[in-house]
Amino acid sequence: MRLPSLVAVTLLFIVSTLVAQDSAVLPAAPRTSPFDAIYIADGGTITVTVGDLKGRLLRVAGTDAERLVIGVQIAEGDRWKKRIAEDLGDALEAVAGTRPGEVVSIVIETEDGEQRTVEARFDAAKRARIYSTDYGDGLSEGINRGEQQFSPEMAQTALRLAAQRMNTYWSYRHTRPDVDVDAELLKLVPAEGSVPFYEIAEGTAKVLAMFPDGHAGVGGLANRQGSAYLPAMAVWLGGERVGLLQAADGLTGRPLDPQRPYLVAIDDKPLTEWIVAARRFAPTAHSGSDWHAIELLRLLPMLRRELGLEQTDSVQVTLATADGNDSRTVELELTDRIPPGRPRPWLARAEITPFNVEEPY
Repeated sequence: MRLPSLVAVTLLFIVSTLVAQDSAVLPAAPRTSPFDAIYIADGGTITVTVGDLKGRLLRVAGTDAERLVIGVQIAEGDRWKKRIAEDLGDALEAVAGTRPGEVVSIVIETEDGEQRTVEARFDAAKRARIYSTDYGDGLSEGINRGEQQFSPEMAQTALRLAAQRMNTYWSYRHTRPDVDVDAELLKLVPAEGSVPFYEIAEGTAKVLAMFPDGHAGVGGLANRQGSAYLPAMAVWLGGERVGLLQAADGLTGRPLDPQRPYLVAIDDKPLTEWIVAARRFAPTAHSGSDWHAIELLRLLPMLRRELGLEQTDSVQVTLATADGNDSRTVELELTDRIPPGRPRPWLARAEITPFNVEEPY
């Protein structure tokens, strides 16, 4: 059983609470909206119009607007505005765990600071108008970053809900009866004070990595690393061999250094130490394969934290020939663009022609 929806829900619950749903007989239909108009600013502020009432959205169907924004950003990345504006029912269902009714309660703050509550019905014609207007669509980083802080109460509620869904709906859960998912997730709740999002996200990834599901992972984990990605793509070539490709080239297989195509160290630490650290976040599927872990090398802040290394704006990569007799270290500036995802080994072997690697598969 694949886990795309569960993965998103797992992290979405981290930024949601138990939500009181509107008591409606019928659920909201797909591709409908309760708003007559909507505009979403890059900072996450949502301005809506419902009938003759216009103002800042505070809450819809019992879900706070800020938590809705953060949750959808985690699940959808750069498409978060599109999902909220065009598929609000789906967005609320993901964040709240149940689909809103066809009639919902909306709380709006007007320009004079007054809070008004109004009931509105999800309607296809309203959504069609929104679809054809400029609602702030486009790529943006939004308001959620890895440093977003969560209280112990919020983290505990979210993680309990995540554990409940994992125990109920995830078929791979039964492959490890020795793992107490609830206990493992609740270890992430701080005893006091707040906790940054990245700690919750990375801790959840470690729990998922205990199970043999190659499709499992934390939705949006890659988007929570700020502007600090490895500006190249590491590719597993079988065994202990890893190539470093120019990120812009995708699967063309162009090594960063054609004379020394193999990655052997990062920040003066042997590559094996980085892979060992990355394995803690990678699913245990495909025994003997490290391509899951090697994909995570692009998430430098996460692995630097795991290894106890300083966070800097650059990275030193050591490249070498196949026999290791000729190597050089290159300093690269980190990038704010996520490098391409891993090419699966069965794709990489056909594309990375400059390596002249014998097929180990």
